Amino acid sequence: MTEPRSEITPPPLLLVPLDGSSLAEAVLPYVARLATALKASVLLLHVLESDAPREVHGDSHLVEADPAHAYLDAAAARLREAGVTQIDAHVHDNRERDVAKAIVDHASEYGARLTVLANHGSGGWREFFFGSIAQQVIRRGRQPVVMIPVRERVDVGTPLPAARPMTSIALASSGAEETEPAFADVAWLAHAFEAGVHLIAVVETVGSMSARDRAIAALVPSASREVLAIQEESVRARLSTTIDAFAREGIAADGVVLRGDPAETIVAEATRTGAGLLALATHGHSELAGLWTTSVGSRVLATYGRPLLLVPDPNPA
Repeated sequence: MTEPRSEITPPPLLLVPLDGSSLAEAVLPYVARLATALKASVLLLHVLESDAPREVHGDSHLVEADPAHAYLDAAAARLREAGVTQIDAHVHDNRERDVAKAIVDHASEYGARLTVLANHGSGGWREFFFGSIAQQVIRRGRQPVVMIPVRERVDVGTPLPAARPMTSIALASSGAEETEPAFADVAWLAHAFEAGVHLIAVVETVGSMSARDRAIAALVPSASREVLAIQEESVRARLSTTIDAFAREGIAADGVVLRGDPAETIVAEATRTGAGLLALATHGHSELAGLWTTSVGSRVLATYGRPLLLVPDPNPA
């Protein structure tokens, strides 16, 4: 009698788009660390652009398929030297004007668990590496995106330097009544890296509100302060619930509720605690109006100097 076949679960896939520059390769140490800890496979991707510029970050732009293949093969070799064993490379040679859409389509087609992007400013793929385009990837796709800040090149031919250890993950809490949108992804990473989780919840002050909301609050100042105080109590209760949920997963977690401008406060607290990764949902269900709009995400992206995990809400408004 033939024994039934057991189902083999494939490893999670990390999709890593590279723009062809040597500066972009500075993301590879983080990719190696993620792939090793998560036991993940890696797919390196380059999309050929329509009307591409001649140079990107001082390097010749990859405008033909053969040089692009050679570039990805060299990047794959460096990852193998760093201990990553499951690596594929793909050059999308159907020239695209909308690179963000091409990234989303590939993430969906290949079933990527995470998309890992280098955040190194303008150049290459036009404004793809600006927050607005990263948000397009989030809005259009359903996969989380890890943004890695890149400031210095990694010299070609040299071993990859070690990535910063990830002993702590900061989670910007949405204060949602339901489970935090980023909970599952943060728990997955926390288990893989044996990291603790520090939750950050922010309740605005009257001074940090938008001009419109401040004008309304000025008409009823005592009522506005009371509403914010009630919101703070509610957020504290929900934060405690989320901490308990992490504890049930065997993950050490704590949290803090702060008052102030959401983006500035989140970045300051994550930086103060030395978190190796800051996670936040791009659209959370929250009664704190405007807290989880894309403007907050883009401001965090522009000012936070460490890896950032952006998780799309599974039920966006």
